[in-house]
Amino acid sequence: MAMIGAALFALLTGPPALRQQLESRVYPLRLPPEPQLPAVAYQLIGETRARGPRRNPGLVSSRVQLSVVGRHYDEAHQLASLIRQQLSRYRGMVAGLDIRDMQETDSHDQDDGQAPHLLAMSWRIDWKQP
Repeated sequence: MAMIGAALFALLTGPPALRQQLESRVYPLRLPPEPQLPAVAYQLIGETRARGPRRNPGLVSSRVQLSVVGRHYDEAHQLASLIRQQLSRYRGMVAGLDIRDMQETDSHDQDDGQAPHLLAMSWRIDWKQP
């Protein structure tokens, strides 16, 4: 997860629009107690490695959940929209990782009617091992 985590951190804190919203509030697994909002936590929820007939081709498909937390519904959804713009169909080298494709596979609100608001986004990230 360290490689995927470094890539996600770079992608979520690099672009000016996301950096303005998040600064560096992107965390592995869960948010710290009493975090400044908005913030994002990422978690690896599954991983599949391709197998070749003679050797390992190094292709990996990771499933990652992003927990997007805002002070209220609109803030969480606005941040999710910026994340979609940055990550959808992303391809390139980032943090030493050769990302072949990124696709959002699901998103849903997790709300108990009180602030803050959590939007869970699931992503599939296809990458090649260095």
